[in-house]
Amino acid sequence: MNHPPEESKRKRSIPKFPTDSGITEAQAKEHCKKVLEDSTAGKACKGQKGVEEDKILHNCVQDIKVISLTTRKLSVRYLIRLVVEVSVQ
Repeated sequence: MNHPPEESKRKRSIPKFPTDSGITEAQAKEHCKKVLEDSTAGKACKGQKGVEEDKILHNCVQDIKVISLTTRKLSVRYLIRLVVEVSVQ
């Protein structure tokens, strides 16, 4: 596949904290934790057998690192995953 010259010259960097938009890892963790704790789904699933909250929070933080945004939409993705994990048990 042929890419325009400017695209092929662009360096691809490994996502890291702080993100390009200035989000720190601590901010990302706090954001994900707050959304999980404040949501109806998060409250309903807290402590349920098989729910790996640490894994859900970790994945949420990693997504923030990659896309450099903290959004409710992104966080809702993890809440949906949490509900699905509980419902298939």
